[in-house]
Amino acid sequence: IVIKMGDIHYIVDKLNGPPFKYKLSLLEFSEKSPYELLQLLSDVFSVISSKHQKLDFSNGGNDQSVEKLVQFLKIIKYKSQITDPVVFRQLLASGDKEAIYPVLKWVIPQAAVLEKRAFVGYYLSFPDMPEEFNFDGDIMELKEEIKALQQEFIKVHKNSDMIKKLSTDSKALKDKIQSLTGEKERLGEKVERAKQQVDKVADRASYVDVCTTLRKAQDEEVYLSTQLQTQRQNLEKVQSAYHRATARLHELQSSFQDGNPTKLLEALQADVVNLRFQVNERFPKELEKRQKRMQIVTEALSSGANSEMDLQRMQQTAASLHTQVQEIQDRRTALERARQGDAAYKHLRQAQQLAAKATQKKDEFLARLERLQERKEAITEQLGKMEAESGGGGGGGGGG
Repeated sequence: IVIKMGDIHYIVDKLNGPPFKYKLSLLEFSEKSPYELLQLLSDVFSVISSKHQKLDFSNGGNDQSVEKLVQFLKIIKYKSQITDPVVFRQLLASGDKEAIYPVLKWVIPQAAVLEKRAFVGYYLSFPDMPEEFNFDGDIMELKEEIKALQQEFIKVHKNSDMIKKLSTDSKALKDKIQSLTGEKERLGEKVERAKQQVDKVADRASYVDVCTTLRKAQDEEVYLSTQLQTQRQNLEKVQSAYHRATARLHELQSSFQDGNPTKLLEALQADVVNLRFQVNERFPKELEKRQKRMQIVTEALSSGANSEMDLQRMQQTAASLHTQVQEIQDRRTALERARQGDAAYKHLRQAQQLAAKATQKKDEFLARLERLQERKEAITEQLGKMEAESGGGGGGGGGG
């Protein structure tokens, strides 16, 4: 296992922060002896869980203390990078940094999560006992009782979490109601002070008339501004239609001046087709959409949903429907990816089959080549023997 300098910095920074609040320097941490590292690990475990008794490694470690550390790691479901549990236990017992540093790096940042996991795991774990007692009648009966109590503990713990969550939510709602009530009271006080100041003004009726006239003028200004914006949009539409008509007129005039009646007739026929499309398809669809929209608005207005609570309920329903649609789209996307993955898997299988066939053919050719090579060597050897015999026979004839 490679220990990086950045990991050591990370461990020291987390140890110096809450809930541990050590005051370690990088040098002090790096120079800790194996038993000091074991002591630090035990202290960290005791901060996370009150059920873990703080162990004393000042006079060296012992098997019982190391076993408690290992059991706590099992309870919080730590998975070591050292796959062999015997080797991991030996390294941990010796205070080896390769075993302790990864544990600290994993445990320290999630202390709050592991606190709950350690609490639940403490009551869901069985006490260790020698194997020869596992089949004892009384022991087996006690185990069954422990299992039943553990199931009851799980139910009670879930109910406790739900009650804590509800109490937290109710507290938040109470705080919000209290805040809104205070704001309402402050606004009431402001309104009351404003009334008192207005009552002191001489000729209050004329001021009220002036304010009413000003408010009407402001409303009329807003209305005229809206109308002006609408008229500008209509003007832009009319100008756009005028430019299109002018361009079309120029096209017709140029076609007429060219003296090509066929081209002019084709242009007019295209206009007729375009107008027929707008009358028969485009405008009816737009009209149908607007009628549906008007029907929806009419139903909404006539449904009596005029309060803020009704609006919130409708918004929640719309959000729920949007979530359902999103879930359906996600499932559809997942199915499409699965299909694509199946297709890719089929292509991969085909490629693997082709590769297997090619490998088989290659092996057959290599075997055949080997047989031919052996045959060639045998023939070469036989040929050499024949040449040797022929040369020896020739030499004997010359001597006779």
